[in-house]
Amino acid sequence: MESVTLRPNASRVMESVTQRPNASRVMESVTQRPNASRVMESVTLRLCELHPVDTKRPSRWSLILRDYSRIRHLVLNNARVMEGTRLQLADINQATLTAWDRDRIRRQEREVLEQGLRYQAPPMTASQPLPRPNPQPESLEMGNDDPRHEFVLPENTAGKAKKMKRKKAPPVPAPTPGVSTTAVADPSRPHPYAFLLPSTQPDQPHPLLLPLPPSPHLPHLIPTPARPVPATTDWYRKRRLEMKERGEDVVLHKRRKEISTCKQCGKDRLPHTHKQYYGAWWCEEKSSISHQDWLQQQKESRTVKKKQPSATVTAPPE
Repeated sequence: MESVTLRPNASRVMESVTQRPNASRVMESVTQRPNASRVMESVTLRLCELHPVDTKRPSRWSLILRDYSRIRHLVLNNARVMEGTRLQLADINQATLTAWDRDRIRRQEREVLEQGLRYQAPPMTASQPLPRPNPQPESLEMGNDDPRHEFVLPENTAGKAKKMKRKKAPPVPAPTPGVSTTAVADPSRPHPYAFLLPSTQPDQPHPLLLPLPPSPHLPHLIPTPARPVPATTDWYRKRRLEMKERGEDVVLHKRRKEISTCKQCGKDRLPHTHKQYYGAWWCEEKSSISHQDWLQQQKESRTVKKKQPSATVTAPPE
């Protein structure tokens, strides 16, 4: 089999094509950028000069691609040019063309900004001699002689937890026979505490503070804090009192009943005597039919109303 030699100017194009196995994206397909070769870039720059203004329909890039395709078609169909020259024009599309133009403009702007700047080349040699590199071992040692790690698991303490006991209130000491005590409430404490003041016990000069158990016999010893009155309620009461003093009629607010009154019998609409279906009510006392028959009639009348077409307004004839 004869060996195939590639042309020198086609090495860049063939290398970029063969080293891209995934051709799913547009930029990774067989189409190339115009800078794949100097001939392709020169032709594309010349076409950009011929179509400098971007038009709406067709666009500037469409006109450039159309002219480039014509030139490429003429070159490929000319056998004398293909055999006698090394001219090669790869296929391009709008994505590769716009990407190449964008990169070209950015490169030109960077070159303009970097004019007059001098970069200092980093020294290739060190000012002081560097240490010698570490010798590379011939073989790597395996760590088989190291002691094996043993995992120490904690002790299983399931079911050994101590249950917390609630603290009980201290018992109230029973009164000593022959000693009279007086219970006085402490208003500074919110809890039911009382002072037991001994009267005939000389060894306890100070009063004892003991918790007072709930008892119906000592309701006056536990002071109940007054419930705060809202500002709006206080203002309403003062306004109503002033209206009474002036002799004006005071309209008292009447709360609405939770159960409404039936308009047929005049009684409360209780669930077992009154039934509702949408806006209609069935009264057991005034209705002459049962609830099931009344409900069937309401459903049929509602179905008939739904089937009736809506009235349309038509303009009178001229």
